[in-house]
Amino acid sequence: QTDAAGVAVIFNTSTTVVVARKENLGCSLIQTVKRTVASGNWNAAASWECGILPSSADSVEISSGHSISVPASVQITHLKVKAGGTLTLNNPAVALTIGTPASKTRSVSIEGSLSITNGTMIIFGNILFSGGYSFDMSAGNLKIDGNTGSAVSSIPDGQHLFSLPATAGSFSFTGGTLQIINPPLGAASEALSSYFNFGAASTLQFGDGVSVVVSNNPNGFGGLGFPSQVGKLVLDAGTLSGNRLFKVVKPLTVKVSCEVKSGNLIQVAALTVEN
Repeated sequence: QTDAAGVAVIFNTSTTVVVARKENLGCSLIQTVKRTVASGNWNAAASWECGILPSSADSVEISSGHSISVPASVQITHLKVKAGGTLTLNNPAVALTIGTPASKTRSVSIEGSLSITNGTMIIFGNILFSGGYSFDMSAGNLKIDGNTGSAVSSIPDGQHLFSLPATAGSFSFTGGTLQIINPPLGAASEALSSYFNFGAASTLQFGDGVSVVVSNNPNGFGGLGFPSQVGKLVLDAGTLSGNRLFKVVKPLTVKVSCEVKSGNLIQVAALTVEN
């Protein structure tokens, strides 16, 4: 029942009375999706629904019209930036982590804007851009790992690890490092699918010199979705086996340098290194 002051009064069989104000009932429930209600700082309660900051068990949604910056390292389960929303990483000491190494199935969905001008984003899964999205990266690191070696805990076959379709409202990858730790598990997946070329000052790195998780893709880190131009290219696959290779299957221009620290680089199509 409800009294005149707008207070909900709940009776149970032992006649205990529990009183809660109506406006707080929704926020008292355990919420696994945290949505923004205003632009601002990630660590500000006023930015979030019910004034509750996201935790490591939560999915996060940046709502349309809201711009959120990340001032301190944080871990969450899923991330979606809706059309008209903006997420910014601009602090070199900050890491935004999505998911955990135990289950690399977490998808990051960017319909709005993602800006990385410093700091690190780590994704245990994949990142998919769609609609009139915006991607801006001038410094920092974007690390992606969607393969545990098991289909149950890896990105599904047919999904790419980093996917940039032609529908972008704006695209700029002028600096920083995109690192893909493991090639995709599925034979129909690709590590990288980008309609846009990467800037000369950008770095694309495959592998970390440590992980040796196998792939079913004979192209390894390569594929037909690869852009025609990248800046600096680094292959550090950690082993020569398990399809941990980079097969150039379409013409590729590397603007700065091409370095093979470990693994195989196989040319099926032309590879041009300009400097």
